[in-house]
Amino acid sequence: MRYNLLLLFTVLAMSLSTGWLKAQTNPCVSLDSFKIVILGSSTAAGTGPSSPDSAWVNRYRDYLQSINPANDVINLAVGGYNTYRIMPTSFIPPPSRPLPDPARNITAALALNPDAIIVNMPSNDVAAGYSYAEQIFNFDSIITVSGTGSVPIWICTTQPRNFSLAQQQLQWDLKDSIIALYSPNVIDFWSSIAMVDFSIDPFYDSGDGVHLNDTGHALLNDRVINLNLLDQLYVPIVYSDVAILSVDPSGDLTCGDSTATFDIVATNVGTNDSIPVKVEFKMIHSPSGAVFNDSIIIPAGLAGCSPDTFSFVANTFNEGTYSITAIVSSTSDPNTLNDTTIIVMHLSGHPTIIPIHDTLCNPGIGQLSVTHSSQDTVIWYDDLINPVPIVFGSALITPMISSSTAWYAEVVRGDLFYSDDIFTTNTSSINWNGAMFDIIAQSDLTIDSFDVKINSQGLQEVEIYTKVGTHIGSELFSSAWSFQGSVFVNVLSSSEQTHIPLGNISLLSNDTLGVYMQMADPTSSLSYQNTGSAMSYSNTEITVITGSGSSHDFGGNYYPRNWNGRIHYHHGTRLQGECSTGRHEVRAEISPLNFTIGSDTIIDILDTLTITAPVGMNSYEWFDGSQAQSYQLIASDLGVGIHHVFVQITDSLLCTSTDTIIVAIADLVGIEEQSAAIIVYPNPTSGLLHFKNPTFNSIELRSVTGLEIRTYRVISNMIDLSEIPDGCYFLTIPNLIDSPIKIIKHQ
Repeated sequence: MRYNLLLLFTVLAMSLSTGWLKAQTNPCVSLDSFKIVILGSSTAAGTGPSSPDSAWVNRYRDYLQSINPANDVINLAVGGYNTYRIMPTSFIPPPSRPLPDPARNITAALALNPDAIIVNMPSNDVAAGYSYAEQIFNFDSIITVSGTGSVPIWICTTQPRNFSLAQQQLQWDLKDSIIALYSPNVIDFWSSIAMVDFSIDPFYDSGDGVHLNDTGHALLNDRVINLNLLDQLYVPIVYSDVAILSVDPSGDLTCGDSTATFDIVATNVGTNDSIPVKVEFKMIHSPSGAVFNDSIIIPAGLAGCSPDTFSFVANTFNEGTYSITAIVSSTSDPNTLNDTTIIVMHLSGHPTIIPIHDTLCNPGIGQLSVTHSSQDTVIWYDDLINPVPIVFGSALITPMISSSTAWYAEVVRGDLFYSDDIFTTNTSSINWNGAMFDIIAQSDLTIDSFDVKINSQGLQEVEIYTKVGTHIGSELFSSAWSFQGSVFVNVLSSSEQTHIPLGNISLLSNDTLGVYMQMADPTSSLSYQNTGSAMSYSNTEITVITGSGSSHDFGGNYYPRNWNGRIHYHHGTRLQGECSTGRHEVRAEISPLNFTIGSDTIIDILDTLTITAPVGMNSYEWFDGSQAQSYQLIASDLGVGIHHVFVQITDSLLCTSTDTIIVAIADLVGIEEQSAAIIVYPNPTSGLLHFKNPTFNSIELRSVTGLEIRTYRVISNMIDLSEIPDGCYFLTIPNLIDSPIKIIKHQ
């Protein structure tokens, strides 16, 4: 599960695991534990496959423990054994036949109080020259002794072997007799493995014509699993006993979900009495303390040993710890020990984003940013679809921009890479001070830490050395190695692997790294396995090749040895992390402050003019120092002449701008009297200006400052002023400067 599962337990000590739902057909078997003992020879002992983990007995043990971790498979098999070696301890064999092994025989198996026994004797009796009658007699004896102890026993058939023709025929005859005599307690280890001549199919042959390879052992394991052995061993109870089998979120809840679905699997491990059953779901969120409750009533009760799933929807969107309790109850249930299951999980919650835009008064460089949680990462992009980031971090300094531009920020929660590990084995046969192995990177990656099986308990110091390239050839030369570091760890169990938080070793694709791990105390030891050849473990990112045993400080070389451990590493790029906000637009705006307070004009010395700036600005400052939004110009205060009236304003973004107009102050009464004989219209004009009975052929256009702009010829009693800017002007008749005519040009 990708969420952080902190605790899984059942109230009143009845533990139930979600993995136990792998029960073969009957979910009730997951509520009981079983012990299976294996008697046999080299095939059961694990000869043939590339590693002990691939042997059928070890595979089968893993399978049973996935149903219930308390299940156990005890393997008493020894390579080379035959049926005489597993006969009862009291048995006296015929002359020249071997004695029973009291530590590995049927007597020893029964002494372990097993729930069942499996006997796997493929071919050693025939190889030793023992007759058909001898082997059948031995099987009969073993079955009789097992029956006396009320322990069911299953006999595996013989297996094909590249024998002589007579021996192969005897193997076939024994196979047929085992099936005929001992069915249904027989496991077929012959079909599809044998060729038509009773030899081993090369597809399953380990290479010696005797033992099976990984694929062959996988087939044997499947045959044993298909027995549904636990279903046959389980004894149902005769009363109603409702129980919770599991409670699990449906889907990935790493970040939480406002509509998270939780599946509660419940069953009746006894018999249904049709009494109503109640299934309850309770959830408490910390630190908020919010409580959510829901329940379902099943009027007819739960069927016996048939799992039912009940789904509940709850809000887990917010970060925090969620304690979830599943309860099943019935008034007729006398056993409450298995009625309640609690899981506690911590969810990271969802990232949030608040864009902070920037506005420039003029072209320039902007600074964009976002507000987010410190645990998250901000990634910036040019647009909504480009997969390549441009920068990481809370802020983005833009390049020089001359127009408003958008960028896109995404806030991501969780690592921006993929984490994985590779496991070798936990099976060991030697406890020694150090071990060496090689790591080959199939892609760019970083080694984060290790797990290692340590035989010495208590506080221990582990040292790690590395070298570029394989360790082979450098086992005894300390100068070839670099000290990576050491760490103290508390070893709680010699059968479990201990985490070693040393790493941060970066490898490029195709790099080979030799690793030497040793105990700092020469008297302490870690564990590994003595194998016939170097073992290789691979996935798409990494290959581990083990390896060599070593005495303290490069003091000895023992090859090949299979290091017991796990390597944790990370690789690749995961830009969306565990969850993200998606991309949000963050803008850099260019917002120049443009305004006008009017056009140039002329007023009479006796007039007053109100000039207004835009409303809503932060501040105003007029040419005379006043700071109101409007300015009242009293002509008589300024006097006749040309005056530049300006204001500087500052807006809410602290952008500033200034506008100026020219105000001409004159004694217009006198001017109008002098020019009363000249009549022009319309005034103001948008372009064409007409004269009534003009006595002149041309007229001059001047600015309010008296500067001549242009002379116009009067045609058909008019002139065209369309091309001149809007504003205030004067018309004068040439050689008659004292008779100006004020006009206003305005579209």
